[in-house]
Amino acid sequence: MEQVLEFFTKLFEAESWPPRWHCGRWTEFHGWLYICSDVAIWMAYFAIPFLLIKFVTQKRDVPLPNVFWLFVAFILLCGLTHLLDATMFWWPAYRLNGLVRFLTASVSWLTVLSLIKFLPQAFALKTTKEFEAEIAARKIAEEQLHSILEAAPDAVITINRESIITNWNHQAEIIFGWKHEEVIGKKLTQIIVPERYREEHKKGLAHFLTTGEGPILDKLMELPGLRKDNTEFPLEFKISSTKVNGEYIFISFLRDITKRKRTDDALKESEERFKGLLESAPDAIVIAGADGNILIVNKQTE
Repeated sequence: MEQVLEFFTKLFEAESWPPRWHCGRWTEFHGWLYICSDVAIWMAYFAIPFLLIKFVTQKRDVPLPNVFWLFVAFILLCGLTHLLDATMFWWPAYRLNGLVRFLTASVSWLTVLSLIKFLPQAFALKTTKEFEAEIAARKIAEEQLHSILEAAPDAVITINRESIITNWNHQAEIIFGWKHEEVIGKKLTQIIVPERYREEHKKGLAHFLTTGEGPILDKLMELPGLRKDNTEFPLEFKISSTKVNGEYIFISFLRDITKRKRTDDALKESEERFKGLLESAPDAIVIAGADGNILIVNKQTE
């Protein structure tokens, strides 16, 4: 314990040893070669950490950031040992040099242990070629998906959790009258949802994001849609949700059912007229099917 106390109390004292110039037979060339080499190594060791620090602080999402900081400390300490070796020719601070070397060894092993701990993660890091291959594959997949969506018979619209439109296919352009570039980045509610339904849409989205419950998801629904010219029309749609990179994406498949509604209304009107004629007929009328079962009778048969 006394030796430890003496070591730290005399940490910066150098009287116990002669300067390195006086240890052995140093020629001027040999000595200055040693000194200049150590100083050059120290300068390089100190330059590398500054570059690493700039990289870690300015580059977001750097993999293994803690290991980077350990490398910075390790390289700085290694450089300091070379600087102290150079100063030993005039100032033989062997205690300080020993302490710095101990710290260097400790940080070195911490770095080794951290590398061992993060080795699986480090192996998982992609190379530049792997990144390029992944980007190329993703681009092909996106182009294929875009082709599929553009060829879809229904309007396909995708929005994010803020109800911002992220995709708008060609059929959506035809149905709603808005071009793709006009709607991307805008709120869905401001584009195709009539004003009286906007607050309900907002509340439904917030409820799903909070609870994970969506009563209308994956169900075929009918509501009025809004065109670019502010005219409304009957719309049939189905909404599905999925997660991409941990974030919800909502995909809507929509169809203009104006013609179908008109046909249904015309058929209903025709049926009503037919029933009216039957009821107003003066004679009893009985209509049977091909199998002989009675299908329709009027009140005159009673």
